[in-house]
Amino acid sequence: MTGNDKAGDLNERIRTLTELSPVLMAVTDGEGRYQWVNRAWGQTLGYVLEDISTVSYTALIHPEDRSIAVPRHGSKEAATVELRHRLKGGGYVWLDWSIIGAPKGDALYLVSYDITARKALERRLDDVEQKISNLIDNADDVICTADLEFNFV
Repeated sequence: MTGNDKAGDLNERIRTLTELSPVLMAVTDGEGRYQWVNRAWGQTLGYVLEDISTVSYTALIHPEDRSIAVPRHGSKEAATVELRHRLKGGGYVWLDWSIIGAPKGDALYLVSYDITARKALERRLDDVEQKISNLIDNADDVICTADLEFNFV
């Protein structure tokens, strides 16, 4: 097997790996227009490359989140943020998003996964904490906490 054969085989393995991954992956050009998206992108967001190849990646991000989705060109560290991304059918999902610019500024690499369910649980937890806080603040009785050995904390 020649070096070219090995490189081609490795490229095919990487292509297969990225297509099977449940993680959303995309590559844009230097202007932020999509050039490649993996299968998970379509399964999660509803878009295929033909739908978005002329669109900047920022156009699909919730307007309030666009300022945080900024790549770090030339950095070895990806910018990692939580943001809302528009679905093809309307509405938004929350994504944990990592973005890094190519050193020459001619591409962006995007990797993300859906955290919508986690964000919903966080909102529910916040609501419960607020209700408990309101209950304690407005109670007519003394409320205290103790550990399992009945030591007041």
